[in-house]
Amino acid sequence: MRKEEIRMRLNQYFLDEGVTAKHVAKILQIHESVLSRFRKDKTDLYPETLDAIEQFLSVKAY
Repeated sequence: MRKEEIRMRLNQYFLDEGVTAKHVAKILQIHESVLSRFRKDKTDLYPETLDAIEQFLSVKAY
């Protein structure tokens, strides 16, 4: 359930802010394709990566 909530929040962030996967991936220090596949529910992420995304979204108030 946690990953679905993070995915939904992340996708909402992209829609609202108009940022690119490349920009966010660079901040999170992960590969752009990994982030894009996660957003499309094509791959799972390590718990540490999910934590990093969740922290990033919390800072951005998403």
